[in-house]
Amino acid sequence: MRILTLLLAVLAGTLLSTAQETNTLIPRETLFQEKEITRVDLSKDGEKVYYQRSSSDPGRLFYLRVSEPSQEYEIRFPDPVVRWE
Repeated sequence: MRILTLLLAVLAGTLLSTAQETNTLIPRETLFQEKEITRVDLSKDGEKVYYQRSSSDPGRLFYLRVSEPSQEYEIRFPDPVVRWE
């Protein structure tokens, strides 16, 4: 009887942990929606993270400094930015 109780407790614990794991999945709608930040790239020296925003003008390039990631900087170009290094 003790073995049966122990097995049921282990089974219940396993089912409970499995149920909790399924709640941590990213919702499909969120995963496949259009992203605001696109074309992310790290500078050669590793000090800046460059990116573009899908809602902005294609001639604008944004970047963050690794030392201060809360401050966003912007560079404007007269033509669309296709590639940067």
